[in-house]
Amino acid sequence: MLNLSKKLVRMARLANDSAMIPKVLLVAMLLWVESASLARAAESLFAQTNLVAWCIVPFDTKKRNPVERADMLVNLGISKFAYDWRSEHVPSFETEIKTLAQHKIELTAWWMPAPLNDESRQALALFKKYQLHPQLWVMAQGGTDGQPDADRVEAAAAQIKPVADAAAEIGSMVGLYNHGGWFGEPENQVKVRTRLAEMGRTNVGHIFNLHHAHDYMPRLEAVLKLLKPNLLCLNLNGMVKDGDKIGRKILPFGTGDDDLGILRRIRQSGYTGLIGILGHTEEDANEKLTKELSGLKAVLAREAQQAAFEPGKPRNSGVEPGKQTEAEWVDDRWAQTDKGPFLASVLALPGGVRIAKGLTIAMDGPAKASVAYDTATAQMVAGWTGGFLKINPQRYGLIATPEPAQTPIFSSAPQRLFGGQSVEWVGLHRGSSNLVLEYLVDGVRILETVSAVESEAGVCFSR
Repeated sequence: MLNLSKKLVRMARLANDSAMIPKVLLVAMLLWVESASLARAAESLFAQTNLVAWCIVPFDTKKRNPVERADMLVNLGISKFAYDWRSEHVPSFETEIKTLAQHKIELTAWWMPAPLNDESRQALALFKKYQLHPQLWVMAQGGTDGQPDADRVEAAAAQIKPVADAAAEIGSMVGLYNHGGWFGEPENQVKVRTRLAEMGRTNVGHIFNLHHAHDYMPRLEAVLKLLKPNLLCLNLNGMVKDGDKIGRKILPFGTGDDDLGILRRIRQSGYTGLIGILGHTEEDANEKLTKELSGLKAVLAREAQQAAFEPGKPRNSGVEPGKQTEAEWVDDRWAQTDKGPFLASVLALPGGVRIAKGLTIAMDGPAKASVAYDTATAQMVAGWTGGFLKINPQRYGLIATPEPAQTPIFSSAPQRLFGGQSVEWVGLHRGSSNLVLEYLVDGVRILETVSAVESEAGVCFSR
């Protein structure tokens, strides 16, 4: 938008020369078309026509053959497919490709080992034969743990270079696939892609998987900003805090702690590429994809519901009281209100923890960090980045408990500190640049401030 504004200003200056007016009007029209196209792309980002089915071959308990799989996708209304495979699927590669074409399903991407092997070369030969250009999704080891980063980047680039060359021959892009470990770190992937570009391999981008990104959720905005210029596909997943550590790594989208918040953050990033939905569980692929479609539809409905009222006008205006439903009592004007640097409220934290005497404090800085205290125990119970509080718009935002705007970096249930001595909350004071908290521990007066320090490693909270 900033670049667009600069262009318009420049055109306005050029318009002072009457001879330039036709050219200026033409450029202005082109810019308008470009802006409108971006708006349409953002609107259609989560449309079913932009969804790519992924991980539905080896993980399908029904073990569908190519025809059965294509029939399933058609019945679900999915027209794009990323193909993952194992050695037992190699004999049916050509049948898979021909069947997808017969069913008018786009072969969007293909899992490709790096380095190339005989099986993957068979696939490449078929792509040439049928003039297909799927993205090739790859991972790399990138050396061994303990090696300097520069050596690991060089090793990963060398491993992927032959795949990039093979992809270039058929007009395809290579997608660096995050799957944990050193290579899965977004910053390392960008270094590898940059190194490949230096080698002349410019047909390389990124595939970002939420199910391999639980640790990145507190800094999702920064990760998306880093990857977006070269992001080829983003695969959705229902996200819960530490899901990869508690046996809830892969969940249907819409069943996570804050999947609506994640959807909004993806939209706000400006990303307009492909969206993937996962099978990837040991169940019927049809049932898993149905859950994904239903979950995404429900999240989009919630998004639309919260936006579908006129600012400044309650939704129940003009609706006869006897006919009003809960839908008429959804209003997020309180959520949009500037609440200042702190808010005292009951606070809901992950894991069903509720802080009856909560105090949430917003701190300055680009990370938009916030912390929460339990004033009954003078304990800092949670900290997060990416915003202040999330206010549920039901019943004008006054019926449900506020929650952290993003998944907390840390959170805990209240407990008695200070060796079990009595704690008495006194209040807070506004300092020159921060808030000062005051409480008594066994009669001793304590003044406390809190801050969030940002570094390359992340955000550190101090008190």
